[in-house]
Amino acid sequence: MSQSSCPCYWLERIFWSLHSYTWDDYLQLPECQEEIQTLAAWLSSYRQHNNERVLDLGCGTGTYALALAETGFDVVGIDFAPGMLKKAREKAARLPQASVVFEQADFNRELHFSTNSFNRAICVHALQCVANPPRFLREIRRLLKPEGLFLVVVKDSSQPAAAKKGKMTWRRVIFRKLKALVSKSRRVRKYSRNELMMLLTGAGFAVIEERVSPGSIALMARVLGGKQPV
Repeated sequence: MSQSSCPCYWLERIFWSLHSYTWDDYLQLPECQEEIQTLAAWLSSYRQHNNERVLDLGCGTGTYALALAETGFDVVGIDFAPGMLKKAREKAARLPQASVVFEQADFNRELHFSTNSFNRAICVHALQCVANPPRFLREIRRLLKPEGLFLVVVKDSSQPAAAKKGKMTWRRVIFRKLKALVSKSRRVRKYSRNELMMLLTGAGFAVIEERVSPGSIALMARVLGGKQPV
């Protein structure tokens, strides 16, 4: 049975599409907006020329992709949930000057982009949904140019997640309970710093900078030279 025909696959797609209605409730809070701008500025600090291409893996409603586009990157955001992409495109329409496009894709499969087609890639709190992390990271390495950079942010298994604030609407209550159930399954996981470092090294990356915040780990990694790991 192919992954796309698996009932779990379609249930997850429906779940994340519906979740798009509450996704930005948290991201619109001032402290979250500050974090988004901080990550965008961090990646921008490594920019060598204008119009560098960035791939946002698991872009959700496009918050990080649009923040990067506003700093001058050419951004492609991918997500497998149509509802998330709909919200992202609505946001992009309000920023016609931003160079950003959103495409539906499943990053548990080989992506359709050409080898060495991006300067940068980001994956913010989406790695926990990847079925085969080593294969996924090797695919990112394939897509990045030599010396390309990958910014990954994950939930830290050694710390409790930071409490989310904001108004608790009925939709947020429902999805909070659903996510709690999903988090108990093996389909969603957290990573320790050492686990993430080993995964990145095994896929052909070298970590060059790291930042830790309550409940999460953020690593900036560079593509290593030589033959890509198999």
